[in-house]
Amino acid sequence: MTVASSAWQPVNTSLAAQVSQTQLDAAQHFVDANNNNYGALTSLGLARQYAERGNFATTQTHLQKALGQTREANLQSIINLRLARVQLQQKNVDGALKTLDGVKGQ
Repeated sequence: MTVASSAWQPVNTSLAAQVSQTQLDAAQHFVDANNNNYGALTSLGLARQYAERGNFATTQTHLQKALGQTREANLQSIINLRLARVQLQQKNVDGALKTLDGVKGQ
């Protein structure tokens, strides 16, 4: 996990602004190699990049990947909220409502 932590920092930093396709590919490689919270956080960063580009199908794919990479309930709730927003953007109201069922709170 320490290796993933140290590798995650530069990948995450590179996703903070508009990025090139090379940086997106590097982040995708990190996601594919790390099926853990670091991979999920990187998937969230990728999802944001694609949402800003208007590519909501790819955004949804990255959010769904992030859900499978973490077991943290709080992080899953955040991912589900973002996924529901993307589904609404795609006019998938029923899917968004179903996704919101996965949001856990007090």
